[in-house]
Amino acid sequence: MSRTELWQKSEITKITDLLKTYSNIQTVLLKGSFCDENAINDQWSDIDFIVVLNDNSAKKFLNQIDWLKPLGQIFAVDRFISDQEMTLRVCFNNYHRLDFTLINADHFQHTTLNDACKVLYSKDPNGSKDLISIPAKSKFTAPNKKEVDELINKFWFMGVVAVGKIARKDYLVGSHLALEMAQNCIVLQMMIRDKKKGTNIHRVGESEETEIFSGLMREKSESLPNQIIELINDSAINFDKLAKEYSPEYVERYPIFKEWITVLRDAM
Repeated sequence: MSRTELWQKSEITKITDLLKTYSNIQTVLLKGSFCDENAINDQWSDIDFIVVLNDNSAKKFLNQIDWLKPLGQIFAVDRFISDQEMTLRVCFNNYHRLDFTLINADHFQHTTLNDACKVLYSKDPNGSKDLISIPAKSKFTAPNKKEVDELINKFWFMGVVAVGKIARKDYLVGSHLALEMAQNCIVLQMMIRDKKKGTNIHRVGESEETEIFSGLMREKSESLPNQIIELINDSAINFDKLAKEYSPEYVERYPIFKEWITVLRDAM
């Protein structure tokens, strides 16, 4: 992979030429940062496409990916379906990353596009402008109170279960729950960043310190169960702090949880 030249320009042409060969592809759109003159792209940037199919074959393109073979050796793929769209995310051995939003034509006519788009290919060029009129981007909406409360309660209940698992010497499940607790701390820290910046789209970061890492990265010299207990405890302290930062009305739960950790430590 070249360190000085961007690969995306020639790749966009190559992909467009490939998609043109399929009779059931009605329209191909380029979307995202490569349609935004102000976006900063680099060799790590992916390319986003919308592919509109005229014969309801979006699911086939999602699942049977032989059509991607002319583009190179596939390293990994990710797929998901939301409402009437299907997304195929692909990484090749040369780290070229492509995202395809696959939409059947009858659904596409009712689709609202919130990103800048450019027509790369269309069998109906005269009508393409009507199809891709771009509305103003919607405002960022932070998670509502119910969603935040659900995250908080899930975290603390997970902690309760983790304590019980370690007490019963189920270190496999206990470590899984401990790591998930740490992950939830990171999720909450990302939510704080989104709230401060008013967006959940961050093309580049600001080398933010991930608070839970201060516990995760320290040298571990204790036994395995004690290491897991410390991760559970560190996560609980960290989550309490972050939850209070995110929502000032939050009432700390660590003082109660700490009592159970103390009992658990004494029993080990």
